[in-house]
Amino acid sequence: MILREKMKSKSKRNMILSFVLALMLTLSVSTSVFALTPSNTTSTAQRNKIAKNWTYRSRGYAEQNCLSYAIGKGNVWTWPWGASNPTKAQSQTYLKKQGYTKFMNANVAGPLPKTEVYAYVLNSGITHFAKQYSGGGSIAKWGSCEKFSSNSANPYTNYVYGKLSYRCCK
Repeated sequence: MILREKMKSKSKRNMILSFVLALMLTLSVSTSVFALTPSNTTSTAQRNKIAKNWTYRSRGYAEQNCLSYAIGKGNVWTWPWGASNPTKAQSQTYLKKQGYTKFMNANVAGPLPKTEVYAYVLNSGITHFAKQYSGGGSIAKWGSCEKFSSNSANPYTNYVYGKLSYRCCK
């Protein structure tokens, strides 16, 4: 009888131990699968090559890029054109599918009715997106790097992102 109770007790202990180990494994796998990677950091020299004036805002996550940040998609990499940069028409087609209906070329003055998204062009391709920031400035996620703001809607050099191409809003 005592032997039987010892075996039951040992069996229960092994079951509980197995359950705890399985739970720990599940938690560690789910944490590593869904953990976000802190964004890359840039030096002051790199930042100055990208924009004429900038203010560091926050670190961000490497999984998010400028387009997903500008249109509010969260911490996902959104670039439906693969490894290439879209034309202005291709980028506007995508944004229309996301609910953006009003578009203005960069050379057209005047505000749009809601918070704007800005698109930038370099070598005939749209290279970057930002969103409107207080006072007509812009705020953007620079690729897999940090988030920066500027007091201008057109702060970028021709080194990486280029000039403002158009503005749009929902």
